[in-house]
Amino acid sequence: MESLLAGLIAGAAMGMASTALIASIVVESARVARHLHERYADAPLPLLGVAVTLGAHAAWGAIGLGLGAIYWAVRDGAQAGAGSPAWGFSLAIALPAGLALLFVVAARLPALRRLTLLALLFAGLFGWLLPHLAGA
Repeated sequence: MESLLAGLIAGAAMGMASTALIASIVVESARVARHLHERYADAPLPLLGVAVTLGAHAAWGAIGLGLGAIYWAVRDGAQAGAGSPAWGFSLAIALPAGLALLFVVAARLPALRRLTLLALLFAGLFGWLLPHLAGA
């Protein structure tokens, strides 16, 4: 049960971080802000901000619960190593983050630094923090 709570906590932290990164992208990019204003002309901007915040927290919370459930299933056979109580789980989380990061670099997306930070946070929160919280 601790694994599910740890996943929810890691998901909430990821939701906060992604909300901040999304907000910084919207604020700094005039093109994105103009597109949002044209597409959602009827909705006030604060309402869109609330919707994005709630959506990010709900989505990352659900992802965290799912990863917490996966960790709960594999934690008994997990071996400690590389600073993690379950190095295999940590590696399984870091690999998709690394592959996504390779795609971002190859596609030369304009928000490269922010997406790199998001990938590192994903690997750190779900791959390292979740097993530590579940074991605490």
